Amino acid sequence: TWPRAPRHLRPMASAVPAAIAGTVLSNASRYGALQRVFNDNLREFQYQRSQGTRYQIWTPPGVVFCKLKKDHFEHGRYAPPWSEWGFEESGTALRLVLGALSGRWAVWLSKHHEQEQWVVADNDSGRLFEAYHRAMNAFGLDAAEPDTAFPNLRLLLANERFAPKFFDHGALRSVHVHLPHAERATRPPRAALISGRFAEDVCAALGPEGELHV
Repeated sequence: TWPRAPRHLRPMASAVPAAIAGTVLSNASRYGALQRVFNDNLREFQYQRSQGTRYQIWTPPGVVFCKLKKDHFEHGRYAPPWSEWGFEESGTALRLVLGALSGRWAVWLSKHHEQEQWVVADNDSGRLFEAYHRAMNAFGLDAAEPDTAFPNLRLLLANERFAPKFFDHGALRSVHVHLPHAERATRPPRAALISGRFAEDVCAALGPEGELHV
């Protein structure tokens, strides 16, 4: 048999304090609850989409599903009217973020710039969920039944290429493009995000002092 290690080198029976262990379990439980609620609403939209529904507004907290099966084509682009999912009051600036990046950047800015209004659009449900998860924690909303929407943030599951067209002319103060995708020739075909038509749509949505950041 192998000799036993000295007593002072043996692992403790419980290396993690009870308080810390409880916190880890609590965070894991909340993450799972948020994931279940998000997936339930996403599946509901996917079912309704198969029946002809073009979008679904989930509010509170303030998430819009409007990615159609053929949204990589022009005829697949559709979004609900701004009055149905936007903000009740106008802020000092309305900013559009294309590419959620797990919500790290946009959620932090929306939390620390309360007078500005932020819309995050991403065509990937996994990345949008991470942004939703961060936003729910940042604003302290209940996982199962949030009693209020994000005060100055909206999350949009949509094709980033067409997101600037969802806004009236001159409505945006800035557009922020994160990791723009390249052209794809395989099916389904996809044009590069940055193109002449995209630039025209962004210019139309930006106000006189609007900014484009890539």
